[in-house]
Order: sequence, then structure tokens, then C-alpha cells
Amino acid sequence: MRPNRIVVGEVRGAEAFELTRAINAGCGFLCTLHANSAHDAVNALVNAALMAGENVTEHIVRRIFVEALDLVVHLDRDDIARADGHVRRQVTEIAAVMPSLSAGETYEPIFVRDGLGRPLEWTGVLPPGLERRIDRVLPEGNGLRRLLEHGRRSR
Repeated sequence: MRPNRIVVGEVRGAEAFELTRAINAGCGFLCTLHANSAHDAVNALVNAALMAGENVTEHIVRRIFVEALDLVVHLDRDDIARADGHVRRQVTEIAAVMPSLSAGETYEPIFVRDGLGRPLEWTGVLPPGLERRIDRVLPEGNGLRRLLEHGRRSR
């Protein structure tokens, strides 16, 4: 078996270290985890992998995840439940994760929401590598930047 993607419902422990093994074998991954921001999500993933107890340094684990991650999608929720008992959750940020020249990573917000109930706004930023990969799967003549610009104008 050689999967293209591994999907993990929630990463909280040793499964994070197993993701590093899959990443090194060339598998892509998608997972959920609890964090207060896009930046904190990568830290939570790294910390979960380190808590597995394997003899690997934080620098190595962080480098593996940062090089494998394209995007972090952060959701937030209302503090108070609605009348029907449900709690509203909305995407508050979609950020690109990019290795930095120094130790660590940088985050480039692509979409941001100023508050729950407000519109999710494109920042105008598209990392070139991400844009090329998305454009490869879109129908001819419908580049991602063109679609985003069209959506921005039609509001």
C-alpha cells in the first residue's frame, strides 16, 4: 500500500510522530487538532510528535512538518450557544506555511476574517508554489488568482 494522503481525525499524541514517518515516505496528510491560531497549530503538531518519546529533536520534527504543510485552516467558535443549542464555528484564517531562512517557519495569511459573522476576505497573497499546484487541477483558463479576483470584484 502506498497512499497519496493520510487523513487523521484528531492529532493529540503519538500519531503525530507516525505522521512524520509517512511524510518522509512521500505521503501527504490532512489532520485536525486543537490550537488557538494557525501558528499555534504547527507548535501543537510538533509538541504532540515530541511527546511520543522517540529520540528525535524538535528542530528535525518541526522541519519535517513545515516542509510538508501547505496550509493551516484555523476555525473559531462563538462563546455562547445559539437558541437551538448549536455553537457556530467559522474559518477565521487560512495561512500558508513556509520554511524560513532562519530556524522555524513563516505564516502568510491568505484569507482572514475580522470576527465571527464577518466575511472571509482574501488578503491578495498567493504563494507561487501553492498557486501553481492549485492551477494544475483547475479547468483551463480558470487560474486561482483569476477566480479570486473575480470573486473580489463581484461583491
